[in-house]
Parts: sequence; C-alpha cells; structure tokens
Amino acid sequence: MLKKHRVLIIVIVMTLVVMISYSSILNINTAQTSINNQKNGVGNKNEEMDIDDMKNVENEKLDAEILRKQKRERQQNGENVFDANNIQVGLPDSNNNNLLFGNEDDIPIQTTLKKTDDKLLIECLVRASKQNNQLSIEKTKENWFTYMKKISSEKKEKCHYSNQRDYDEQPVRVVRQLTDFQENVECHLPCSSVHQGGAYIDSSIYSHSTCEKSMYETLENVRPYGRKYDIVATTDTKSDVPLGYYSWNEYPYFKKPIKKIHNKDQGLVAAFISNCGPQFRLDYMNKLIAAGIKVDSYGHCNHNKEQRKTKAQDYNGAKMEISSSYKFVMSFENSETDDYVTEKLFGVFTIGSVPIYHGAPNGKKFFPSPNAGIFVNDFESPEDLAAHLKFLDENDEEYEKCLQWKKTGPTKDWMVVMDQLKANGDCRTCIKVADLQRKEVGMVVNKNTSMQLVPKSFTPNDGIVVFIRERNTFWFTSVAIPYSTTYVELVEIFSNALNHKGEIYSANDLWSKEPIIDFKMKDKTIKLTQNQEIEVLFADLDFFWHSKKLPPGEE
Repeated sequence: MLKKHRVLIIVIVMTLVVMISYSSILNINTAQTSINNQKNGVGNKNEEMDIDDMKNVENEKLDAEILRKQKRERQQNGENVFDANNIQVGLPDSNNNNLLFGNEDDIPIQTTLKKTDDKLLIECLVRASKQNNQLSIEKTKENWFTYMKKISSEKKEKCHYSNQRDYDEQPVRVVRQLTDFQENVECHLPCSSVHQGGAYIDSSIYSHSTCEKSMYETLENVRPYGRKYDIVATTDTKSDVPLGYYSWNEYPYFKKPIKKIHNKDQGLVAAFISNCGPQFRLDYMNKLIAAGIKVDSYGHCNHNKEQRKTKAQDYNGAKMEISSSYKFVMSFENSETDDYVTEKLFGVFTIGSVPIYHGAPNGKKFFPSPNAGIFVNDFESPEDLAAHLKFLDENDEEYEKCLQWKKTGPTKDWMVVMDQLKANGDCRTCIKVADLQRKEVGMVVNKNTSMQLVPKSFTPNDGIVVFIRERNTFWFTSVAIPYSTTYVELVEIFSNALNHKGEIYSANDLWSKEPIIDFKMKDKTIKLTQNQEIEVLFADLDFFWHSKKLPPGEE
C-alpha cells in the first residue's frame, strides 16, 4: 500500500514539473514574439493597433496573396517563372559545383526576402504590381561567362591605368580645391586627395593632360563657361559629382524642437541678414512688419534686436541657438538658382523651427516633408504670407503639423536627396574618375566573386546578365535576368542582390540616367540589355534617427 502511495506521489510531482515547464516555455515564446515584433516595427510602445492599421495589414496580406496567385497561374500556363531563391545564387563551391538552394516550386513572397525587412519589400512589390510597367529584354547570343573570361584575360591600357588595375596597389588620386589633402579617403574604392604632382594623377582641377581627367568644381550652381571638362561638380544634384551644404555630419536633423516663445519681448519671426546687397529680402521683411508681423532682426541689415548671450562658440552656433525658440525664421538665399540651398535652410530644419524660404526655385525638394517649411513663391504677396503666419500662430495644432516630421520621420524623397552626400566629395570624385577610365579601357573585373550572382547553368537562351550597384559605390554585382522576368520580379531581384539598408527607391541606367525602376512612373516599357550597368538607390529612414549622436539632454 505504501508503495502505491509513493508511486502516486511521484506521478503527481512529475505532472506538476511538466506543467510548470510548459508554462515557462509559453512565457518565453510570448516574450520572444513581443521582442521580435518590436524589432520588426510591429505594434507601438504605448498604442494598440487601430482599425485603420488593421485594415492596412489585411490589405497588404491580400495584395501579397494576389501576387502569389498570379505566380501560380503563370506556372500552370507553362511559363518559366522567376524564383528569387533559385536564380540569384550560383557561386561555385570548393569542388567547383554550382551552389543552388531554395528549389521549392512555389515559395511565398515572404520567404524570398533576404537583404531587407520583409514588410518593406512586400510594400515595394505591391506598389510595383499596380504600376503596369512592362519589361522589354533584348535577346542576346553572348555567353556571359565567355565574355567575362575574355575581358579579364585581355589587358587594355591607357597612360597609367588599365582594365587590370589593382586599386589597392594603385589607388585613384585626385587633385581638388574644396577639400583637405588626405592619402586614405574613406571610400568604397581606394582613393587619395593629393597635391598636384607625384607618380601619377587621375584627375585634377589644374592639369588637363590626356592622362588626367579635367575637373571643374564650385559650391554654386554655375556651369563652366568656354571649355569642356570631363567632370563637373556643382550644387546641381544632376552634376557629375553633386556638392552641397546638407552634410549628415554637420546637421543632426532628428534633434527635438524646444518650446517656442512669442510674446511682447520676442517676435514671431527671427531674421539674421548681414549682407545688405540683395534688396528683395529686406523689402520683404519690411512688408511683413507692415502687415503686422513682428520680426526680430539680429543682423546688420534692418537691425532692431540685440543678440543675447549664448553657449555657442561661434556666430552660426549662436544664430541657431537663438533661432530655436522662434516659431519662424527667415531663410532667404543670396541667389535664386535651382539646387543652390545653403545652411540658411538646413540649419533651421535642424533646430526645429519653420523656415520662411526664398531662393532656389526648386527649394521644396529639400523640405523633409511638404509642410516642413513655408515657400515664399507659393504666396501672391507678403501680406498673404503674413496672414498665413498669423493663422499658424493662432492654431497650435496646425503649427505642430509643420514639425510632425521630427516625430514620424521625413519623406523617402528627401532622404534620397540627402543621401547623395552620405559619401564625401573626394570619394564620389574618385568613383566618377574610375568610371570614366573604365569607358576607355574596359571594366576592371572585381576579385570578389561573391558578387557574381549568375548560375553556371545560365545561358543566352535563358536571359541576360546586368551589372547593378548601389549609389556611391564602385564595384558591381552581376545578376541574371530571365527573359520571362516581370517588372515586379525585377524589383525583387535588385533588392535581394545588393547588401543594403532600407527599401529600394529607384534604379537608373548608370550612363543615360534613364529610369529602370521608379515607383512614380506608370504604363512604361523599360528596356534592358546584356551587360547594362545600373545604379540602384535605397531609402533608409532608420539612418535619419541614427545619423549623429548628441550629448545627453540635446536629443
């Protein structure tokens, strides 16, 4: 009898242990799911998903399911349907065998995502599916592997450079005027900014020999006059090497705004104008004042306010510290030229005030959100603009909308413009020089074979091969494009092939700048050809929040 009781007690204890262990596992899984959801951006810290959010999620699931259904129908019709897992891998292993994986016939879209967050790419694919763009892939008879073997074995040279150049041994050397000299520039390509002279020069603002690429550069949007240059670097965002005043290193755009002050001692608008030459902005200021707007003018021109003491160590720092407590700041450029936008605008965005902007006719493309600034050209007169300022001053909710981007982040369009200068000017110059040299002597084959994503079994009967790279990088990744590829599948191929952050924004032919992927174009036919070189742009909104660390209390 005692023995039976012992057995019963042991059974009960073991049952309790199993139940406790199972409960712990459930708690761990629940916690891990919560952590993963936070990492993937699912759910807000203190907010539950509202009805609109739930509808959006359901719509995304529905759109993704439609894409999968279309894929299955094409397969049933006997079409050779693209599979990102199959086509984008083809590296030989140690035994020189082709490495393929993901051989399942119908893999859901989510499982083909490798280089970016699942949700981001699915959103891109859904948008692409609604554009009704078509691919026209030109047939080729050229075997890509034979082509690569040929260009890597046949040496072509000019002056000191060739298609077999080893950039580690012979970095690109450029002579510029808007930079400090630096032997090892931080760059995707070995690069040096040097004095004129030395063993060789690849590009120079001074020399124009046949062995050196001539360069023209200015921090204005002024084209060279009277002669032709190989490389033009201006504030024009479409120039060979765009230059600008909006460096991520200088401006912590994510900095939180401070509380604004508008009372009898402080005006609604701050102005810092010390160059009294351009009369337009002084006249405009006077008309705003006449219309009832109190403008505190700290500069030499129309001076009516003394500058208070600040913690800043220079004039620009003091100007920004003072401006940060104003609702509005006059941001008038010295000239009116497209893309010539200076610290007068970017500094105000950083401190979290609203700029009243006049200058570049296309200046709104530099606004982090459409209503982040007030564009003078949108108003018929200073009086109309004054009425708008009064409206925003009297309606806190409307004014806060101007600063909403500080909480939710900027637009993708703005991020892509800002990211042009993520790589320094020396680096971008070196890449441009190396590209021009490639046009003369042929492609320098990358030693990194992991960037050759073409299956060995891929033939001209299957499709073409194109070269793609992210902006501000030099080396290309080769990718196979089957003839049956759709526009949506092309977006997926490009996104998966490159090691990037953020989501794919656009892709253009490197030389003609013709759009290949553009989520704003519809009903277009995009042409692709064998060995085409394509530059891909990504919008990384996370970079906005982490672009620069600030001291505690200044975030």
